[in-house]
Amino acid sequence: MSLLDNNTIEIKDYSHREGWLVVLIFFLVVLHPFAHLYVIWGRFESLPRVFSQFSTEPLNILLYIGILVIVAGTIILSVVSGILLWKKKRLGVLLTKIFLVISVAVGLTNVPDFLANAQSIEFMTAVQYLIRLGVNAVVVPVAWFLYLLFSKRVKTIYFNNSESNSK
Repeated sequence: MSLLDNNTIEIKDYSHREGWLVVLIFFLVVLHPFAHLYVIWGRFESLPRVFSQFSTEPLNILLYIGILVIVAGTIILSVVSGILLWKKKRLGVLLTKIFLVISVAVGLTNVPDFLANAQSIEFMTAVQYLIRLGVNAVVVPVAWFLYLLFSKRVKTIYFNNSESNSK
């Protein structure tokens, strides 16, 4: 039976949290925090060695602590924005966009370190690293940012819903 024979048009309901929005919320609340907690845990394991170098290289310890603070901050921002998205609060969309912009900036900070060590890396290893960096640091956050900008579901839930207007 065709759509014309039935004389009915199915109207899609975008007012529920489902589909890609649930995937984004899961990423913000579960995947991102656990992946970065793993990074922090690895940093803490090497903390005694870093502190032993403090007298000779004080800038390294400050850089090290700065990285830990930034990673911890992105974890907190990720979880808070994911929870606000789940609660259908408009502020969650803004915080998620901020998180995604910060994610791109933090991801791109790996480029100078890579370039400094590029001569000692095999060509294919370098290509694989650059592809992984490009996808993780740029493509994925930009795709989610565009989703938040253009999704009918996001517009319906967070901007056309009187429940979400109270932020």
